[in-house]
Amino acid sequence: GSSHCARKGGRTSLVQRANTLRAQKGKGMSADRQEREEEVEALSAIFCEDFHKMSEDSFEISLLLTGGRVRFLCALPELYPSKEPPLFELKADWLDPAQVNLLIEELERLARESVGEVVVFKLTEFLRNEGSEIV
Repeated sequence: GSSHCARKGGRTSLVQRANTLRAQKGKGMSADRQEREEEVEALSAIFCEDFHKMSEDSFEISLLLTGGRVRFLCALPELYPSKEPPLFELKADWLDPAQVNLLIEELERLARESVGEVVVFKLTEFLRNEGSEIV
């Protein structure tokens, strides 16, 4: 079943956990690594069956926009989130390459502005909310 889904209130717990994580920085495991693990765990709870983990630090999330589904592929670098933004690509057969590039540019701008904080959920929210308008 999907009882582990945390669709409701996923956002607050993410913020709370991020704050807790900041408080624990410097204890044992690298803070970046710990934040990445926590973020991946939270994303998997939020997106459930639309979330597919590909490796420890990479995954795919399937998002439904107005025109169809977009596959958001994401990899988290070693220095994410403290110094580097996440790496990602979008796959959507129903969009032309120019539209995909436009979305990627917007996401990259958002990711660069958010260096220092976990940002993947913000990127997926942007895609779901603004993505449909941009394309």
